[in-house]
Amino acid sequence: MKYDNNSQRQKLTDVANSKAILEVAQSFGMELEKEGKEFSGKWQGHESFKLNGQTNQFYWNGKGFGGGVIDLVSVLKYGATSHEEAKKYAKRSIVSLAKMEIGTFEPIDNPKKQPFHFFYDEDDNFDLGRIFLKEKRGLSDETIDFFLEKGVISQGKYRTELENGEYFYEPAIFFKTLDLEGKMIGGSVHGLEPHPELPGHKHKSGILKKALLNSGSYSGLKVTIGTPKSVIPLEAPIDLMSYYELHKGTLKDVVLVANDGYKPEAYWRAMAETIVSSPLVNNEKYHHKEALVQRLIDSPDDFLRKNYHSFITLSEPQAGRFIFAFDNDKAGHEFIEKFKNSYPDVLKKIETALPPLVEGQEKSDWNDELKYQKNIIPRPKSQSEIEQIEDIVSKYSNPKAPPIHSNPTSATSKFVKHTISRINSKGKPYTISKIYELLNLTDFSKLETDRAGRLSLEAVSVLTLEQKDSKFEEAKNSADKTIKNSRFILSINVPSEQLSRPTLEEIRQLRQAKNGVKFPKNPKTPDAQIRPKVANNGNDLSTLLQKRVINKLHYYLSEDLKKYQEDKYFHLFLKVMTFMPEQTEKNIRLLIAQKPNVSQVADFTTWSDIKKRKIKTKSKALKIILPNPQLERDESGKVILNAKGEPKIEKVTESVVSVFDESQTVGPSLKPSIVEEIPRDRALEIFQNLAQLSTHSIRFTEKPLTQDEREISFEYSWLISSQKEIFIQKGLDPKEALKALVQELVYQNYPDISGTPEFEKLKIEATTYLLLRRQGLETPPPSINNFSLSQEHLSNLLNQIQESSKLLGQNFDKQLKSKVVKNYEQMTPIDKNRKLTLKEKMEAAKNKEAELGEAVDTSKKALGVEPHQAPQI
Repeated sequence: MKYDNNSQRQKLTDVANSKAILEVAQSFGMELEKEGKEFSGKWQGHESFKLNGQTNQFYWNGKGFGGGVIDLVSVLKYGATSHEEAKKYAKRSIVSLAKMEIGTFEPIDNPKKQPFHFFYDEDDNFDLGRIFLKEKRGLSDETIDFFLEKGVISQGKYRTELENGEYFYEPAIFFKTLDLEGKMIGGSVHGLEPHPELPGHKHKSGILKKALLNSGSYSGLKVTIGTPKSVIPLEAPIDLMSYYELHKGTLKDVVLVANDGYKPEAYWRAMAETIVSSPLVNNEKYHHKEALVQRLIDSPDDFLRKNYHSFITLSEPQAGRFIFAFDNDKAGHEFIEKFKNSYPDVLKKIETALPPLVEGQEKSDWNDELKYQKNIIPRPKSQSEIEQIEDIVSKYSNPKAPPIHSNPTSATSKFVKHTISRINSKGKPYTISKIYELLNLTDFSKLETDRAGRLSLEAVSVLTLEQKDSKFEEAKNSADKTIKNSRFILSINVPSEQLSRPTLEEIRQLRQAKNGVKFPKNPKTPDAQIRPKVANNGNDLSTLLQKRVINKLHYYLSEDLKKYQEDKYFHLFLKVMTFMPEQTEKNIRLLIAQKPNVSQVADFTTWSDIKKRKIKTKSKALKIILPNPQLERDESGKVILNAKGEPKIEKVTESVVSVFDESQTVGPSLKPSIVEEIPRDRALEIFQNLAQLSTHSIRFTEKPLTQDEREISFEYSWLISSQKEIFIQKGLDPKEALKALVQELVYQNYPDISGTPEFEKLKIEATTYLLLRRQGLETPPPSINNFSLSQEHLSNLLNQIQESSKLLGQNFDKQLKSKVVKNYEQMTPIDKNRKLTLKEKMEAAKNKEAELGEAVDTSKKALGVEPHQAPQI
């Protein structure tokens, strides 16, 4: 960007340009992370900044522009999002930089990139390489021959130098990356013999693995199949060969590329080759395809990206995809997320094809998957399979409780105890018992076992207990499953010899657990031994959020849940949820842990683009956990739909994302003022509108009713369900009348009213408090201090409050929303002379329907019918 050449202004401009861009970025709160020669920057929810300290330049991938240090200040201080806006704020940015006391930029002469040369001796055959790939890696002759015919693998000798200056040659496989003209532009070497004692053989196998000299981002292996339309990146060459063998029947029109780790430049080069190979490119005009590829990759953030978007716009929907087939482990997922963050403009074209993991497995790659499918190595067993094996072993290694058949006097029961023995991670035995409440009173003496000696039973609830040394110690998980009102049945099939009669104390514990009674936890249980340590080793919340460790964040939230048994935190939870019921209860608690006075959050794009508000300077982003559903696709890559025509979800992962609170933005408050008293006219208006949501007629009564046809009782309202009528006390003040109505609406809409009356009333009162507060009316919140809830029941309580307040909040907002255009006569001349928007047309249609409904109600009143009485308050 050019600036005024006026001598004094030019002097200031020179001073501004002399500031070190990395220090400038950090002074405005940007988080920097080194990636090779560059730094990636995170600032106010944006994670796609690239900064180069050697050139003193930056590029903002998310907005598609960049520049020098002056432009960066225009972005960070004045909110510029384009070259034009940066130019607009340039003068102010120059003045700001001139005043900043930070380090200056010292240009560095970058060494010229050396061209790649392949100068290694190659053998005339591939015998040793074939033996290695077949016997050690499980690849077939057909696959090996395919890559040999493509000219991208060979066998040769690699010179390994020793520390004393001597050297020797070892046999190796060379993997090659070729350009469109068949010229080798990079590659890797993979040894065939383990030499862990030698320098350079750093891999845990002791085998040489390294990029060839001057390969840059183009080490590894690349192969094209058909006329490419998509790019499939993998991590290592042998993983690429394995992926090909497993999918060769369905691979069509793709470029497979593996560059020894994460090399986005290589993926974009492969995409550039895809673009120039497209029928959209004029072959007569651009007959030197490799030269055109070079032009594209020389301007990756401008020319290449523009041509890519033109390519995907003009091509079929499947074109232009990046299908990541990385290792299914933590690093692989981090690589994919890094690519997404760096190139947000291509998110819709990013897909994954990761090798499957079994339960409990931490890593899998495509070569492992090939070996599993060929039965070369056994696939790891899932935790459930291990438990089945433990059950079988436990029959012969541990004494059992007396089977229920051995005690005829106790053969008839509605409760049964199932006991099995386990071995913990330290090899010590422990016992787990499950207390089942059966669907019916059962005579066990008359039940018949199957051929395996197992009984099939039907249960409505279950409690898991843990025992050590045959002594009852604790209720581990409280009620694992409580199938309420017996509407759903838990089918179990267990060995008869593992069944016994539970004690009265154990039956009492089960019944209490169903009602949410909490049991003390034993810190020495096997579960406790394997829990991640959150409080130690720097794993505090801020560190976990910064590192985005999902499993430890969930454990943190599990421990954090305990304090919400207290009114102080329960009430804070309700207040925070008031204006963002769409957030999960875990995210609400996570936000409270970061900013207790948080009120309403949204991501950077929502605040800036939709709500048109700027984020305050140096605001620190808050974090929440969001699911990332992965759509299931068929062999051709098309999304698979279920019977309802909805996309099938293959799996759901989770990620930590950045958001900002309303208080971190510039502008007036978006929330209504919260008051403790409401004017009578306003209360009457709200009451009349909300009463239309009731499924029952609403009447008023001078005297309180003596009975209510439900176990839950409210102070000023009663239900006569047989007549579908609600009675509300006459003469209440506006606040109490509204509260009584909203309580009844919440009761009508709660999906499951089956707990104890006190517990259900707590849920309804909490939801009522939220809904009234959302309308600007503060009422006393309910107390949770009188309840002793298990972790599971407390979590369920918060979840149900959140779900109900979200659903009812939407209904309330819709019902109370002010009318846009009521009728033509009420429109202003300006309104009449312009076209209505689609939203206004729909609103006007709804209002017209409401008017017709009011006319019908009026006619009914003339006949003595009163659907809803006006509140007499």
